[in-house]
Order: sequence, then structure tokens, then C-alpha cells
Amino acid sequence: MRSKRILGVVSAIMMLGVCAVPAYADSEAEIPEYSADKSILTTDTSAPSLSFDMKDWERYIKVTPDGEKISVGASQEKTYAYQGASLKITATQPNDISDYCTFASLIRDDDKNLVYPGSDSEDTPYITMGVEIDAKDFGMTCFDGCMVSFKYRINQDAQGKLMGDSVFAFPCTEEYKTVTSNSVQLEINTDASNNVTQYATALIPVPDKCGATKFVFEIPVIKKMDKTDVLYIDNLVIDTPLQKNGEDLQVMNLDGYNKSAKAQEIVQGLKVQPKSNGLSSTASSEAESSKGIGVVGIVVIAVVAVVIVGAVIFVIKKKRSQFY
Repeated sequence: MRSKRILGVVSAIMMLGVCAVPAYADSEAEIPEYSADKSILTTDTSAPSLSFDMKDWERYIKVTPDGEKISVGASQEKTYAYQGASLKITATQPNDISDYCTFASLIRDDDKNLVYPGSDSEDTPYITMGVEIDAKDFGMTCFDGCMVSFKYRINQDAQGKLMGDSVFAFPCTEEYKTVTSNSVQLEINTDASNNVTQYATALIPVPDKCGATKFVFEIPVIKKMDKTDVLYIDNLVIDTPLQKNGEDLQVMNLDGYNKSAKAQEIVQGLKVQPKSNGLSSTASSEAESSKGIGVVGIVVIAVVAVVIVGAVIFVIKKKRSQFY
């Protein structure tokens, strides 16, 4: 899906798939058919839907109701931007919290034991702290069948304060019920190739006919924390399931784009490939695939070289035998 976006991914990070997840959307509920305002759709992929370079992004980024409780904030960031300017999400938590964040039932410790056992019970209440985008603000009935991609960076200062040392990005209903059996976990990565000092890429497909009217970036702060820059997002693209003359249509740039600004190097990325039922997905690493192919390629070249050298030596010996 959306091969033009997938080709831009360099490598992958962890995506956390699950069998039991919190509060799914009711499959029997009325789901709106996907439709979009054609006037804001384009086949031009040279600019993202939201670049955060100017001010109009403020019309599309909202703090979730639960996010307001811990003073989640959104502002423009230029110093640590991916390109031009980025969206900076901050959070303040005055106390440790005992409430369950949306994906608490997924978090395991180093021994693979559940950190929050019982959090997946049917009547468990969840809080969804973070920022969101709403389909209606983009002239769409829902995000069903869309691909949402973006660049992101996580601040290391939030390490130890976030549930699972991660933020989560996922589509959901108007009531913040998840619509897919997988969350996308953007985990703090402090390795040499990391998302702490450089930006990574995430591509997240939204299942068809799931009723996803919102897309959330969840900041699950569970420990006491002074105001901290947690997440940076840039160059958000919404690819739609619609086409024009055989070309994919995406939401055009709506907040002004500084195309002359130099972009950072992307060190890694996340690609999520949904299964045919739209309810499961797997993560794959293009970097690891390339690495694997490279090793195989070297072996093949070595074998071919040995065969060629052997053939040359055989021919030389045979020629010499004709003269002796």
C-alpha cells in the first residue's frame, strides 16, 4: 500500500502487535463511508499535508481531553526540527498515575511478564493523553483506508517516565476506541542509530471500514515529571485511498511548506504492513533486509569468483598441455 511512501523507509523499529487490546470499536456500529473534499486532494507528493513550518498547523492539531489533564502542549520547534520547523509535544505530570493508558495491556518487563496484568479486562477505563488530528478538519469523513506517515524524534529526557518508554500512534473512533488489533509503538531508542538525536520515519495504514475518525499521538506519562519536551513530529502526510487518473491522491499541504529548508538524515523507520483482514500487521526492516541481501550477495559473488578462477586455471593448464 502506497509504495511511493514505503520506498522512502530506510530501516525499521519495533512495532508491538497484540491479540488482546483495549476497547475496540464496535464492529456493529454504523461506520461512515470514506469520502473527501476533492479540493484539498492532490497527486503532487512534493509537500507533506502538514509541515509545521508556518502557523496554520494550529487548526489541525488538538490536545486530547485526557491530555489537557496533564498539561500536554503543542508548539512549533525550529532548533530540533527535521526540516524547517517541527511540531513539539510537551507534557507535565505532577504525580505518578495509577490509571491505565490505552495500551497498558501490551507492556511487558525484561522477563516478558505483563507490567499491568488485568488491564485488558472488558470494563477497564483508559485514559488517552496526547494530541490528535480529526478527519473532519481535513474534509474527510474518516481515515479509513488512508496511510498516515510522519517523521518523529523522542526526547531522551522522557526516558523512565513514559509507559514502556514509548509513545504510541494509532487511529481510533470519536470515543477514542482503538480500531485495529495492533498499536504502533514508537520506543525510545538510544542505540548508535537512534530516534533520540535524529528523526525516524513511521508509516501507519488505517484499516478499511473501521470508523477511524481520529488519529492519536499518545504520550503516556506515568511518573512524576516536570514540563518536558517529549515528542517531535514533522512532515505528516495523509495518503488517501482515492486515485485520479491512476495516481494516488494525498491531502495537499495545508499549513505552508518551506521546501528550501534542508532535511535531516533519516536513520531508521517503521513500516507497518496490514494483513488482508485489516486487523493485524507485521513490522519489517528494510535495513535488515538489505543487510541480509548484502551478505548473500557477497557469498554468491565469492562462489562465482572461485568458479571463474577455477575455469581460467583449467583452460590455461589445458592450453599448456597442448604444447608439451
